[in-house]
Amino acid sequence: MNKRAKKKEKIKKETNPKHSKGDINQFFSKYGYLTYLIIIILGIATYYQTIKYNIVECDDHEIIIKDFARINNISNWDKEFGKSYMHNSYYRPMVNISFMLNAQMSGKDPISYHITNLIFHLIAASLVFYFFSLLGYNKFISLLAGIIYSVHPLFTNAVVWIVGRNDLLFSIFILLSFIFLIKFKLNGKNLNLLFHSLFFLFALFTKETAIVTPVLFISYLILIKKEKLFDKRILIYSFFWIIPIAIWFIFRANADLSEPVYNSGFDIFIFNLRMIPEFVAKFFLPVKLSVLPTYSIFNTVSGLIIIVLLIILYLRSNIKRNSYMLFAVVWFLILILPGMFITLKNSHIWNEYLECRVYLASLGLIIFIAELIPKIWLKEKLKQFVIASVVLFLILSVLTHIESKNYINPLEFYKSAIADDDSRANFHYILGQLYHNNMYKSTKNTKYLDSAAEQINDAIKLRPNHALYYQSLGAVYSNDKKYKLAIQTLKKAIVLDSNVNDSYNGLAMCYYYLGMANNAIGVWRKAIGKWQTDQNILYNLADVYFKIGNIDSAFYFSDAALKYDNSEKNKYEFYYMFNKWGGYYVQIKENEKAIEVFQKAVNVFPQRATAYENLMNYYLIIEHNLDSAAFYAKKVIERGKKISDNKLKVLEKFIKKLR
Repeated sequence: MNKRAKKKEKIKKETNPKHSKGDINQFFSKYGYLTYLIIIILGIATYYQTIKYNIVECDDHEIIIKDFARINNISNWDKEFGKSYMHNSYYRPMVNISFMLNAQMSGKDPISYHITNLIFHLIAASLVFYFFSLLGYNKFISLLAGIIYSVHPLFTNAVVWIVGRNDLLFSIFILLSFIFLIKFKLNGKNLNLLFHSLFFLFALFTKETAIVTPVLFISYLILIKKEKLFDKRILIYSFFWIIPIAIWFIFRANADLSEPVYNSGFDIFIFNLRMIPEFVAKFFLPVKLSVLPTYSIFNTVSGLIIIVLLIILYLRSNIKRNSYMLFAVVWFLILILPGMFITLKNSHIWNEYLECRVYLASLGLIIFIAELIPKIWLKEKLKQFVIASVVLFLILSVLTHIESKNYINPLEFYKSAIADDDSRANFHYILGQLYHNNMYKSTKNTKYLDSAAEQINDAIKLRPNHALYYQSLGAVYSNDKKYKLAIQTLKKAIVLDSNVNDSYNGLAMCYYYLGMANNAIGVWRKAIGKWQTDQNILYNLADVYFKIGNIDSAFYFSDAALKYDNSEKNKYEFYYMFNKWGGYYVQIKENEKAIEVFQKAVNVFPQRATAYENLMNYYLIIEHNLDSAAFYAKKVIERGKKISDNKLKVLEKFIKKLR
């Protein structure tokens, strides 16, 4: 046997450990495609229903709805390397580009976004199987690892929440990078080392956590491949990590990033030490999962107990591969470590960590479990072990299926968040806002307003001095026509923060609806002193002055509004207002005002026919001035609008005279 053949045989032995004839491992080695098929089928069976889910309005609406113009322009994909992720300090161009591709597929419809997340998850689970095989585990154990990844409830957050894609893509790139590193160690082909470096670069452009993964690469080389830390080969490998990091750093340093949405520091790391037992608990006992996790006594305590039990199992077991156990622990800790140094600035009213962060880190726990499995189970008790594994996977799949229903739409998402922790003010506030918005989507069905008021009041109890909550509650009461209650609430909002224009606008509108026009004018004039160019306030002031018959003041504020915003949209809104109030003055027989307001409409939008038609009808029906009626009728016809046959018959000879 020549050297090349011997090397191939060595690789085969390392990646496919010896097994006896008839072994289940032999079956999966012979029919390798079945392993991937099983992983993919189980993953689809677990998550198939999620592809029809909506967005949950937790960051996903910022990307798909509010920032759609950005992701819909696929020709600007290269410019994403110079922009921030979601207009904050995060830098994740690969994720942004993936959303651009989805925008081309389904626009704002979330179906392609959900399908893509599921595909990425299935790819990651399949790579886990291959990764385990390359680490030297037999095909059966590798398959079990892939299946756990495919169906585990803890990964629901990463798969079903569209924004969890960060961790899906990051995991794919790191696994691919690791796979090519292992393949290089097995066959020495330099191309594998280049791919290892390339996928590491992709991971850096996907999520900042990638910066710590060289520690995992070094751990593998030292603990598994038994290389020395200061060996020259390690220095050579480091070149393939330093170059991608340098490229990433240059791009990131020149990107347009916003202010951080988080605080960082060692004190935060100490506080977040609870993250370790919490993630361990949620992996081994996935019954207290959360769409927006906050720390819980149950998960912290149960996690600590599980860690102690794992240590006892390790000490009592006859483990020969301590290096693999240590590698598993390093893998788990290193990948969650970066997130432990940061916390959201509003974590006291929001979540403290996200479950998607543990998506790749959990692989360390799976390696740890694989090492703890007694070898006798795979030989003398294989049948019982297989049955127990199947039952476990079915339970995990069902739990995942149930957990995924919390992501079906925004209402279910935030109701689930509150059920997990009702002490977070913003959970209640956003759910209240969703109920309020749902009223409009349900053709102004007011049944949602009581629920909206209840949730926002709960938010106020938890955070009693936050003006935004009072302003929103006032809007709910106003839409429910509880104007006096709305006035009390909006006054409180202004006392807490006098620099929110919506509070003034809402308060004035309540006075307006109660027929207290002068009170409304007083509030709006005070507001316009603060926000001279605010279009809503200027529009409402013009409108209320028309209501009390002061058209000079109405024109003053409408002129001011059009001066600051002369767009077609704004002009049309005032054009509509003038025609409305001109018609009102005709009805109450204030004809001079009516004519003046209709003429104002003509001046604002001379290209449109409605104001001319109103003037034609006025002179024809009210004044019986056929010459003037014909003049305006001619203007209507010139703008392409038909006049009824009866009117045309009366005015025809006068129109001809004008010609």
